[in-house]
Amino acid sequence: MDPNATPSTPAAPAQSTPPPAEPQTPPAAPAEPSAPPAAAASTPPPATPPAQPDPPATNTGPKIGADGKLAENWFLDLGDEFAPHAKDLSKHKDIRSIITELDYYRKNGAEYPNASSPQNAIDRFRKIAGVPESPEGYGLTAENVKLPEGAEFDAELASSIAEVAHKTHTPPAAVAAIVEKFNEVQAKRMIDAQVAHAKAQQAAQDALVAEWKGDFQTNASTVRHIAGKLAETAGLEADDPSIQMLANTPAFARMMFEVSKLTAEDRIATPSGFGDLKSATQKIADIKAGNDPVWSPKYLSRNEQDKVAAYEHIKKLREQAGI
Repeated sequence: MDPNATPSTPAAPAQSTPPPAEPQTPPAAPAEPSAPPAAAASTPPPATPPAQPDPPATNTGPKIGADGKLAENWFLDLGDEFAPHAKDLSKHKDIRSIITELDYYRKNGAEYPNASSPQNAIDRFRKIAGVPESPEGYGLTAENVKLPEGAEFDAELASSIAEVAHKTHTPPAAVAAIVEKFNEVQAKRMIDAQVAHAKAQQAAQDALVAEWKGDFQTNASTVRHIAGKLAETAGLEADDPSIQMLANTPAFARMMFEVSKLTAEDRIATPSGFGDLKSATQKIADIKAGNDPVWSPKYLSRNEQDKVAAYEHIKKLREQAGI
């Protein structure tokens, strides 16, 4: 080696050329889970199902379409309770028709049956109205019907009312109201008849009092007595209401009074009725108590002339009684 030689720079180690970059590949997507093993195939049903006794048709598809139309036979799956109404339900072809009918019944109620109504419509109304199964269901019996005082229960009339009510699908509440009103009218008629009879009797007495004047009590007693005698002769009861009514009739009273004259019948005999003979003291007591049909009204009247006449009559009776 030459000592004077210039030292050489050591050569740089050779660098290797990097290989060209390969394009980056995205990571692979995770593998799809493997499908579960297929289930074992079930045994298919027999080609012909066992026969059943006339099963009702059903409609398992949509009942209402998007346009509101109802599927055919849409009502068949509603249940047995709607089966009797299938004919009525089948007329509804869309939801609007159903709502319209519901709104009608909400406003107007069930339609009252007529002669041409189908049985299912009649049954529906009867159920809503509570119509009993039979006429006896209205309970129109002597125990249940409140009658006016003095009236007797008419079983034939009650039965007729119940039969007509049942035939015309009348609710029990309506029948009860009709019977109650009927009895009110009957009670009023009975009272009116009693009042009319009392007025007629009073008018008859007033007419005889005007004719017989002070002899009214004696003559009326005679008339009653003669009428009773004639009734007994004819085999009738002297206290029969019809005979009593005749005796209170002015024309009949006049005839009986004339008969008493012709037969010289004892006029002092004590008869029954308003003309019974009483002592002067008893007569005064009756007048003041309001029991004398002739003088009590005058005694209690506000008319001055009537009062004076009554007091004069009482004065005479006092003289007879020696008081």
